[in-house]
Amino acid sequence: MKIVLDTNVFSNLAFCKWLRDHIDVEKMIPCIAYMELVYHHLKRGRREDYIDAFLQIHGIRVVPLNAEIAKASACPAIGRWDFKEKARDYTIGATAMTCEARLVTYNKRDFEWLPQDRVLSPEELMELEK
Repeated sequence: MKIVLDTNVFSNLAFCKWLRDHIDVEKMIPCIAYMELVYHHLKRGRREDYIDAFLQIHGIRVVPLNAEIAKASACPAIGRWDFKEKARDYTIGATAMTCEARLVTYNKRDFEWLPQDRVLSPEELMELEK
């Protein structure tokens, strides 16, 4: 199974432990979510290498933004008129689509444009993988 992680899932310690223990799951974080994660840790006085060590220990790789993801980010915003406010969410969701992975997030409403069987909360994923 392949999963793409939204920034907000890292607040769940039980899920972080689950991520560390499930080496058979391909775990990815979009570079835009990585940027958010680094920002939140820097503002708390942590160094940026803290987050890199955390991701390495948990087997999570950063997916760089490329032209394919950029195009896939723009398309679902057409007709919604919210790209300015939700560009990061479109990029996170497009990364999941492009990587053919499920998206794990606590903000499922922000990703209603994705097929709903592809968007899970951390608890739903942990239950599914029991």
